[in-house]
Amino acid sequence: MLASSSTEKCRERDSLLFYCYSVGLLLQVEAKMAELKRQYDEKLQQKEELRKKSDFMEMMLDRASQLVSGLIGEKERWENTVTVRTVNICHSFPSHCHHRLSSQTVEAATRLLSLHAVVTDCRGCH
Repeated sequence: MLASSSTEKCRERDSLLFYCYSVGLLLQVEAKMAELKRQYDEKLQQKEELRKKSDFMEMMLDRASQLVSGLIGEKERWENTVTVRTVNICHSFPSHCHHRLSSQTVEAATRLLSLHAVVTDCRGCH
């Protein structure tokens, strides 16, 4: 009977050790799962921030494209205005003075006329 009691105590001790070991492993797994969940939530937040930045950059790219397109049209409009004003200035002088007008003089006069038009247009803006 003594041997079976001793064997029984060994089994109980082994069962208790196995139980403690299993609980320890379970706690480790739960801690690892909690850490992985925290990392996952952090990565989801980063993903959302990157998506918002991407949407913002896409909007800014569209606006920049519209601005560049508008400036191309503005350049053509200014070139046409310079050409028209140059012709108008040349026709304003008598024909014997044409040879005295340099291209810089015509360009300066055209710019002055353009500035007057801009100032006149902007007076109503204030």
